[in-house]
Amino acid sequence: MRTEQILLNAVTERHDAPAIIDHRGTTSYGDLLHLSKRVADSLHKAGVPRDSIVAISVLNAREFLAALFGILLARCVAIPISPQLPRPEQARVIADTKVSWTILSRADSASTLPGDALEIVDLPYLAVRMESDTLQGVASRFPNAAVIRHTSGTTGRSKGVVISHRGVLERTETCEALLAVNKRDVVLAPLPLAYHFVASALSFLRAGATIIDCANLSPTQTLELGARHNATLMYGSPLQYELLSRAVPTLSLPSLRLAISTSAILPSTTANLFTARFGIRLTQVYGVIEVGLPLWNLSPSDAPSLLGRCMPPYEMDVVDNAGASVAPGETGELIVRGPGLFEGYLCGDEGNSIRGRDDWFHTGDLVSTDENETVTYQGRKKSVINCAGNKIFPEEVESVLRLAPDIREARVVAEPHALLGNLIVAEVITEPGSTHNVRAWRDLCFSQLSSYKVPKEFRVVQSLPITGSGKVTRHMAEPQEASA
Repeated sequence: MRTEQILLNAVTERHDAPAIIDHRGTTSYGDLLHLSKRVADSLHKAGVPRDSIVAISVLNAREFLAALFGILLARCVAIPISPQLPRPEQARVIADTKVSWTILSRADSASTLPGDALEIVDLPYLAVRMESDTLQGVASRFPNAAVIRHTSGTTGRSKGVVISHRGVLERTETCEALLAVNKRDVVLAPLPLAYHFVASALSFLRAGATIIDCANLSPTQTLELGARHNATLMYGSPLQYELLSRAVPTLSLPSLRLAISTSAILPSTTANLFTARFGIRLTQVYGVIEVGLPLWNLSPSDAPSLLGRCMPPYEMDVVDNAGASVAPGETGELIVRGPGLFEGYLCGDEGNSIRGRDDWFHTGDLVSTDENETVTYQGRKKSVINCAGNKIFPEEVESVLRLAPDIREARVVAEPHALLGNLIVAEVITEPGSTHNVRAWRDLCFSQLSSYKVPKEFRVVQSLPITGSGKVTRHMAEPQEASA
């Protein structure tokens, strides 16, 4: 069975039922299949060969999913590329993955890379021919490839993760069961589908649910649409839950039964704010592009920032640098395996690796466990800062800084130092109208952290660099004069 069968099966059972709702109206499952076939027909008529890599660069869920299924119906491989990425990064992804065609919004077509444009009837976008030749690429190494999903690149260059049709189907089946999603569910989906579609959108469609596309809506508009259509489930990021919690207080989501937080570590302050506002706890789910959603925090709400426990059929272990399991309480690298494991990397630092079905995936995340096998996140292996021989997890320091009432967001980075190796620098975004009380921030850190973890410098910034998926990047700070 291939990935497009998800839509074909849903149409058989739910032809006239709503698949997608957005600010323009409702798209049924039958409508979505019709649009997908238009995409496939257009690609066939343009002579796009089987196994070609075709990129999708659109934001709207209706157009994204029609393009995705259309590409698969044309027997090609789909690779989402966020249109919100800077143009040079989009061009790099296209070149690295040898994209042959790019489907994009007609509004963006004038500013994209040069190429022969193909108009797709019934849809507001074009397919543009690229210069690359894919036939000797993905098909030879990954003959069952369905999609290529790029990592977010928080600590370095992003990589193309190849997921096979079998992998997509295994992963969506598992996610559908873990989410307990069904055809009666109406799902608020504020995350961009370029980064969140296998374990989310495809799983929702597989269950016959309705997706409310609110990726381009304000928090107030999201709440209004969710209340109007009786949203029962939400799948979003901590930032989105924070913004919803601060939106118009008269708006609510009375039908919401489950709120999944993913894509970044959930701060306790955000979880508590959301629970107080909407009367439902946030469930933190740890997702890995290469694997799926293996860890779920189903513990009581007094510990919302924990990653939780590994959910069957996934398996996990925590290992040291030699690959040996570490004891509870000790920090090591999280490794996981289970259904839907990726096939390998098409490009990137790891090269053109191909994986076995029973391989363990090394996540690069450092964690510890307690006696109940509950996982606590410590930090990224690549982002650990070495200062005078001491190892510092920037995420730990950031979680403390967020406790300050006048700090909205924080990023802790390293700045080179001749003697110490690195200095710890905190970049903070403050609440509007607040004073820059550096002494209070420093005192807070000393009260919660070992002295060597306390930032040596605090800088007030207007924004933090983020990836296309909304994650804060972890690159080295540029030395500059302190703002606070």
